[in-house]
Amino acid sequence: MCKQLLVIVLMLMTLCSRAQHAPLEGAKLNYRIVGFSFSTPTGGTYKLEVSKGNFSSEELFIKNIVAAVTTAEGRSMVTLPDWGADYTWRVKRTDKASAGAKDSFHHFSVVLTPYTDVNSVRLNVTQQASRYAAGFVFCDRPRVLYDMSGNPVWVLNDIAGIADEHAIIRDLKFTNKGTITFLSNDKPYEISYDGKILWSAPKNNRLTNDTVEKYHHEFTRMSNGHYMVCGTEQVQWVWKSIGPQDSSLFMATEQEIKKGTAGAGVKMPYGTVLELDEKGKIVWSWRSSVYYRTKDNGTQRKISNPIDVHQNAFYFDEKTKELLVSFKNTCQIIKVKYPTGKVEKVIGTDPMKSFSGAPVFCEQHACRVNKKGELYMFNNNTCTPVGLPTVLMVDMKTSKENDVKKIWEYNCPVNLGMRQRMPLTNGGNVTELPDESIFVSMCSPYGNLFIVNRNKELLWNASLDHWNLIRQQWEPCDEYRASMITDRVALEKAIWHGKNK
Repeated sequence: MCKQLLVIVLMLMTLCSRAQHAPLEGAKLNYRIVGFSFSTPTGGTYKLEVSKGNFSSEELFIKNIVAAVTTAEGRSMVTLPDWGADYTWRVKRTDKASAGAKDSFHHFSVVLTPYTDVNSVRLNVTQQASRYAAGFVFCDRPRVLYDMSGNPVWVLNDIAGIADEHAIIRDLKFTNKGTITFLSNDKPYEISYDGKILWSAPKNNRLTNDTVEKYHHEFTRMSNGHYMVCGTEQVQWVWKSIGPQDSSLFMATEQEIKKGTAGAGVKMPYGTVLELDEKGKIVWSWRSSVYYRTKDNGTQRKISNPIDVHQNAFYFDEKTKELLVSFKNTCQIIKVKYPTGKVEKVIGTDPMKSFSGAPVFCEQHACRVNKKGELYMFNNNTCTPVGLPTVLMVDMKTSKENDVKKIWEYNCPVNLGMRQRMPLTNGGNVTELPDESIFVSMCSPYGNLFIVNRNKELLWNASLDHWNLIRQQWEPCDEYRASMITDRVALEKAIWHGKNK
């Protein structure tokens, strides 16, 4: 009898070791899918009980239990019912050795934010998932992770100057490491599931003569622990008169810029792709200005009007060591070999040049390569006045500039209220899923998200909406880019990232 009491006392001492418990006492969580962990001796089974409310009374705790999970691992994931609520939890042992040993009560809360208020912003699912029902979708405008039924389960926590109400969040997604990356006010960040900042690029990175490196559009964590991100270079164009009837702009040479002898002209932004190491140091880069400076038969490029080529996406294939860079304004995708930086191919028809017919794709976004080696993209399709955005696949092996072979195309569904054709669009994303179907987030101002297979069958359909208080109606919520995970594996990896099993 005394031995059994000693076992129970030791068990209670272990269970009550608050330093080993998570969530911590008084924690304020930015998510409803919670990873509970607690210290346990080897062997035995335990019941994790969670009650909605802040309780110290056994009677009140029992009456308000919303989750009860049996585990032998000392940790468990639980989905809680509500935002803006207090919760109390504890653990008790259920095996015969010391049945009835109970932990003390622990308390935390799940915050309520305007972003998770479904009466203000909602992911309206109009067709439930026939596949990938266990998946999750990141929407970067409300900075929220939704399940496939449209329920918000995680929100980017408020971080002063980084993720506050004034911040513009872009490209929010999970990494293969179990972390989360995003761009905020054109600076890249990596955080944990709990919202702790793990990495950010330094402000004083300088690939070019700009005072501060400007990051934008897309940010990706590489498998080697480095990071790849779009950057900007301001390039000098100079007025040079060649003859009495010709006064054109030429891109200044590197030597002229270095010596400060380029002369009068204008500066235009050109895209760069940067690889940063764990310390934020630039270890590799590619500059589109180098390509554009010599692309016309190796001579200085000449134009009548300066343009912003607007680099808006990239895709790096770590296996083939090939980089695809998308340029919206020239309606082209440039294929670059890594690490040499050599341009191997230019795909697409420059609408500013003379050609017959309409371009196959126009103001495209989010270019990628699928398992079959086909190039696919979100095609804004704005060069066709009556055309809607499409998901487009082209043959990257045979496609040449001005000779793009279309393989497959899907007209995006624009099926709700104000989602009519708009002349100006922004953003959009496409991602191939394991069964070769494609997750698509449409550009602003449409807000549609869907999954479509190669037979052009919709497998899931939704729209991101916000409530217009003045008009008293739901309207499209502009967002830049959404991303998706297909099941709970990536979510579990994020929840337990950096935590001992």
